[in-house]
Amino acid sequence: MNEPNSAHFHYKERFFIHISHFRKKIFTFSVFLFLIACVTPLGTNSAKLQVVATTNLVGDAVRIVGGEHIELTVLVPLGSDPHAYEPVPRDAALVSGADLLFVNGLGLESFLQSLLENVSNETKIGSVSDGIQAVEGEHEQENDEEQGEEILDPHVWQDPTNIMVWVENIAAALVQTDPSNAQEYDANAEAYISELKDLDLWIMDEVNALPPQRRVMVTDHEAFDYFARRYGFEIVGVVIPSVSTLASPSARSMVDLQQAIATYQVPAIFISTTTNPDVVSQLAQDLGVGIVPIFGESLSSADGPAPTYLAMMRYNVNALVTALK
Repeated sequence: MNEPNSAHFHYKERFFIHISHFRKKIFTFSVFLFLIACVTPLGTNSAKLQVVATTNLVGDAVRIVGGEHIELTVLVPLGSDPHAYEPVPRDAALVSGADLLFVNGLGLESFLQSLLENVSNETKIGSVSDGIQAVEGEHEQENDEEQGEEILDPHVWQDPTNIMVWVENIAAALVQTDPSNAQEYDANAEAYISELKDLDLWIMDEVNALPPQRRVMVTDHEAFDYFARRYGFEIVGVVIPSVSTLASPSARSMVDLQQAIATYQVPAIFISTTTNPDVVSQLAQDLGVGIVPIFGESLSSADGPAPTYLAMMRYNVNALVTALK
């Protein structure tokens, strides 16, 4: 975990990348070039920074760190699957007019390649996941990836300590672009990291109510590995053996899943609210297990149970612990 040593977050020079280079290596987010020097710092009387985030989870962190000094737009609507999202014409205009575009990275936003074909090369892009040690993911459909390209699991937000890295990256980018408001960006980031630390401790306390043998999960796709690693769960099966919902389960994977549910006596399948429940519903009915919806890749609406990342994680943990007791 990368935690800040003080209230000041140092700018990471490799964070930004111009779109022209981004097109060439659309999902290689581990190395970012220092190309922000061409940006003129905004003065105290300038308009708010125009900031775009790809997903509402990224946007939630950006909103907290940026506060009143940014104008934030999120591309993927609430409740939508970011794996399957298709950009609309207004998205290109929004990105072209933005000072900063924050992305999750690690291959989550497959829609970016087509979107960025119509976007100005002057737009700055930063992956909030830069610096996180990503884990290798699975993919059922080999033709969806480049030959020899490593598939990484992009669902890093399921571990709150990774959101702390997001916050550091976001704060560093905002400070570099708008140094006149650096003190507030840093203060917002520091306060939010404190809340994330409290969340992490709370999750550990809640999980400790479960005996180790009950900390088993079956999920709709490979989206909760970071959570499982952090809090001592074992994912014994997945309906779609892939980090992307665009893949499809094979006959063999379904057999393996049924065996895992029977062997570990898993009481329920945990399914993301953005995933089509049809296949899971039939499987659960056949095996006599329940279905527990959790928020995997999108927040809820403002009047729902998970309007923020902190609320989402608390909701999910309560649902998991209740179902597995």
